[in-house]
Parts: sequence; structure tokens; C-alpha cells
Amino acid sequence: MKISYYPGCTLKNKAKDLDEYARASAVALGFELGNHTHSHYDLTTLSEPILCDEIDRTDRALCAFDGKERHLLRAPFGKNNDFVTAAAPVPMIDW
Repeated sequence: MKISYYPGCTLKNKAKDLDEYARASAVALGFELGNHTHSHYDLTTLSEPILCDEIDRTDRALCAFDGKERHLLRAPFGKNNDFVTAAAPVPMIDW
């Protein structure tokens, strides 16, 4: 069974050491890390450059743990539309 972990907004959490431990542990256990954006904004309200920055910042942070440049994206609040799907530089999943 595959398990995905979407740390998302915890990347900016003040409990950084705990968050890093959780991500490293998830990778060690074989979990797939997923992108839930850096700031957890409603992606349908963002411009394309800001949307892409939210995704790219999280992908770079996750790459430090699993070595993957891109991660499956789950939009915050489940908010997605045609614009987000077209602008996102990564595959998306719905909850």
C-alpha cells in the first residue's frame, strides 16, 4: 500500500525541526511526499506567477527530502478550476 503525505503549510511552521523530522520519517517509511503549497492560499484567487511560486517553493523544499524535482499537487481547500489546472506545472489530485 502506498501512502502520500502532504505537509503543505507546515513548511513555514515555527516548529521547523519537528516538521523536518516528520518529512524525513515519511520518506524513510516509503511515503510519497505531495505538494500542498507553501502558504495554503486558495489557488483559484492567485495570479499565475504567484500560483507557480507557491508550488515551486514547496517542491524545492520537498526535494531536499526525497530528491524529486516535482510532486503531485493537492490544492488547498480542494479549490481547483480550469485556470489552476492549466497553470500548475505539476500533476494534480483531488481529495
